Amino acid sequence: MNFVDEDTGKRLGTVSLQSPSIAAYEANASEVLANTALAAAMGGVAERNNAQLKCHDPSGDDYYVTFTRRTVRISSGEDDAIRTAVETWADAVPALA
Repeated sequence: MNFVDEDTGKRLGTVSLQSPSIAAYEANASEVLANTALAAAMGGVAERNNAQLKCHDPSGDDYYVTFTRRTVRISSGEDDAIRTAVETWADAVPALA
């Protein structure tokens, strides 16, 4: 989650959240977004603009998929089949096109 200056669009600070589920993330992110003291300390407004998922492939490989406003990034995956599977999935999601 980034804190940005509304006038310039410049990023002023970043806060990371780590949650065990999407529901927990949504609850935590809402609290951070609503935390006016944190926003005042950062000097800007909060924007959610990325998410990272830790994934476990049946082959035993763990990897991360990071979504930003502009990219989908795979990291720590050593198997090309994982990259292919994630790319195939992402190609089928209209919002990621």
